Amino acid sequence: MPPFEENFLNLFILSFALAFSVGAAFFDCKERKIPNKYNLAFFIIAILLRIALFFIQPNYLYSGLIGGLIGFIIFFPLFVFRFGGAGDVKLLTVLGLLLGYKDFIWTFAFTTIFSGLYVLAKGAWIVILILKTPSNSIEEKFELSFNYLKSFGKTPYALWTAIGSLSNLLLYIFWSNFKILLENI
Repeated sequence: MPPFEENFLNLFILSFALAFSVGAAFFDCKERKIPNKYNLAFFIIAILLRIALFFIQPNYLYSGLIGGLIGFIIFFPLFVFRFGGAGDVKLLTVLGLLLGYKDFIWTFAFTTIFSGLYVLAKGAWIVILILKTPSNSIEEKFELSFNYLKSFGKTPYALWTAIGSLSNLLLYIFWSNFKILLENI
């Protein structure tokens, strides 16, 4: 496949995955749940897209299947131990299927970085609030920290996935243009 067509195809897939992630984030933030119909619709689209791409280049199908498997393997244990919801497992599985394993790993890395930074910032804020609170008892400080954690609530993981998808798309656009710039020097 000529480089321009491959770049356009990758850009299309990354943009489509971003649209899927943003929609999932919308549902997750609004309803605290990603509807099964939404995930199923995109799962079917991802399968059909990967089958169509198989006729262009067989590696596209295999990459998508491996990406979906990676998303499932990473998130299913988190769901089993209640660190994530079933919608998150389906979201990451479909995202891996859409993106293929290479782009999925980048998206997952960005998602992990941004959600980790949020958790660190939230933790730092709680520590600051506890330190500012006049109390001598360590038990009171622990109780206060748990109350602060409850008041923050849980942040929908799909939001961080959308941010990770956007970051991966921007990296792809930047890197593609940077490579073209280097080739023309």
